[in-house]
This record gives sequence, structure tokens and C-alpha cells, in this order.
Amino acid sequence: MRRIKFHFSEDIQSIDEIESFYNKMKKSLELQYNSSQNPNYDSDFLFMTDSQIRQEYQFCLEELSREASFSLLSLIEAEFRKDFVYRTELKKCDNLSRIYRSTYNPAKKVYQYAYVDVVLNGWKQYRPERGDLINRIIDATNYRNWIAHGRYWVFKDNAKKYGFRDNLTLAKIVKATFGPEYLFNNI
Repeated sequence: MRRIKFHFSEDIQSIDEIESFYNKMKKSLELQYNSSQNPNYDSDFLFMTDSQIRQEYQFCLEELSREASFSLLSLIEAEFRKDFVYRTELKKCDNLSRIYRSTYNPAKKVYQYAYVDVVLNGWKQYRPERGDLINRIIDATNYRNWIAHGRYWVFKDNAKKYGFRDNLTLAKIVKATFGPEYLFNNI
């Protein structure tokens, strides 16, 4: 059997770990911004109006949602990229592996930086019946890229439709739909 030369990180989170982190942080924020449950509420929010406190709380919740969504969407992208590396290096004979090898240049080790659109478009060719789901993943990846690159451009889509719960649902659908076909599956 062929050996995989690519060295994968072992520092990858699971969907459950990301969800658990999100829930714990959200609960912490709820406690922090609750006047009856936070013994330091008055000193924490000294000189702030109720409106300012609510506004800050909403901001923190939105940032938490973005950061946790970023982790989920990065996980989805990583799983597709790992599958790409496995398929190209193991030289499997299935159609998706052939599609990937047609874009893979071993001399340049292009697979290390395989664009997610190339990887996802390979799946579209391989499983056209999953085109709508793959398009949702591509759209969500655009949102992930917007976050990753500092949000310096105006995001063309409605960022609110990429909230944590929406991305969590997408990650679970991706796991259920593609997980069994991944050659390397950690999701």
C-alpha cells in the first residue's frame, strides 16, 4: 500500500468540540451580562447605560457566532482538502480520484494548497446530485474567507444567514452526506 507523504496535523477539532465550546462561551456571556447572576455586574459595566450594555452583549454574541462558525467552516474545508490529498497520493481508481489527479501536480506539490473551489467542483462532477449542497458549502466558504481575511470588503451575501446554528446544521449535513465517502474521516 502507498504511504501518504503529507503530514496532517493532529490538532483538529470535531463538530462536537466546536459546538461544546460555543455553548460554554455563550453561557458565560449570558452570566456576565445578567445583573442578577453576575456579582460584579455594577463594576463591570460602570458608567454604561442599559442600552450600551445590551449593545455590547449583542456584539459579543455576534462575534462568538462568527468565530465558532469560522471553526466549523474551516473544519469542513479541511476535511475536503484532506480527502483530496488522500485521493491524489493513494492514486485510487474511482472517478473522483481521477478528477483530482487531473488538477494535481506532484512536482509542485500543489495539493498542499488546493483551492477549495477546485476540490468542491470535483465533488460536483463526481456527485452531480449533490450540487445544491456543494453550492451551499461554497457560499459558506466565501463567508469563512470574509472572516479569515479581516472583513475588509463588503460581504455580498447576507452574513446573518451564516450564523452558528446554520453552520452547525450544514456541518452535520456534510458529515452525514459526505462522511462515508471520505477516504480520511475525522469530522
